[in-house]
Amino acid sequence: MPTRLVEDVALIGPWAKIADELPRCRDTVLTTFSVSTGLAQLDAVVDLLRR
Repeated sequence: MPTRLVEDVALIGPWAKIADELPRCRDTVLTTFSVSTGLAQLDAVVDLLRR
């Protein structure tokens, strides 16, 4: 599967890349996030989504 296709439907990669792309999701009909991360990073994910 091409990386570009995955990036069209998912936020993947380093934190800085995800933080940069997240605002684009807020302009869509997206209502739910499915998050896959380690427990140690969960607070960081929540903080990122609340910005």
